[in-house]
Amino acid sequence: MKKSLIFLLLQPYICTRYVAEGGALLIKVEFSNEHDCEAIYKCITEHIEKGNYETVFGISARKIGMHQLFVSFDKDEVTFKYALQPMLARVFRRYILSQYEMKWFHQLLENKFYFRDYDEKNAIASIFFLIVDGKRTELPNVKKLPSREKLIEESIQSLLMEGFQKELAFSFDSFIKFRLKEYQECLLAYAELAIDEYKLEQDYQNFVANLRLFLERKKPIIDKLHVVYGSKPIFYDDDFRLIQEEKITSFIKKSGFFPGNIPVESTLLQPLLMLAPNQIFLYIDNERSGLLYTLENIFQERITFCKLTDLPNQSSSF
Repeated sequence: MKKSLIFLLLQPYICTRYVAEGGALLIKVEFSNEHDCEAIYKCITEHIEKGNYETVFGISARKIGMHQLFVSFDKDEVTFKYALQPMLARVFRRYILSQYEMKWFHQLLENKFYFRDYDEKNAIASIFFLIVDGKRTELPNVKKLPSREKLIEESIQSLLMEGFQKELAFSFDSFIKFRLKEYQECLLAYAELAIDEYKLEQDYQNFVANLRLFLERKKPIIDKLHVVYGSKPIFYDDDFRLIQEEKITSFIKKSGFFPGNIPVESTLLQPLLMLAPNQIFLYIDNERSGLLYTLENIFQERITFCKLTDLPNQSSSF
């Protein structure tokens, strides 16, 4: 059968068009890095062996020297469209994501957003990994971000289709520079989202640290405090006597040292800060919310979470 050859020639910046024996088309791709050649060749041969591509579709691969990789296939549109093209798209996509993406991501952080600190870049990269792994779906607009994998595969499939329809020669370097612009824009959007979340987390950590410092300097007004947290918090002293709301308000107004605006729900946090008890017993009837985790981070060993069923009998009427 007549066969087309896809040449992956790893010589930099040389583009020549070829026509195979009998009029079959040859697609030539050039790389500038011999490591890319070896790695891509290994990936392609693994796919061929695993999927039995050579027997079923007549697809095979061979490498000559350190800079040439040949992939041959029966010149058939069905084979090309449903076997070779998707297989090569997966190989390039996986290789680009594993070998190039993180390097490009760090370049974005350094060159566009001017992050230089090693720990900062790693912290942002960690958030990026959580986002792409689908573990931060609560972030705004994260679901609107396009698929990085799909953009890369579509780019290589489009280029390969051109090669099936006419003679084509291109370099891998040119491909990642000019054909991946949509992916690069997508990566930029992911970077911006990760940076925004990193800054919010830094603000949150500073907020918690400032309130911890405030508590260290604040003299406790009450030793033990019981709080029933429902639609609104209800405060009790150590003997489970109700602390009137007016008294709580008075404590807050008379406080001579206040940490400033509190960017979270304050009907619970603000009184706790002003009273600064040595022990807090917080009774809740549901799963811990973000506010409750914030309280735990601020008050640390001072706070104990209890179930409503743990309330003493004398408080049941409240």
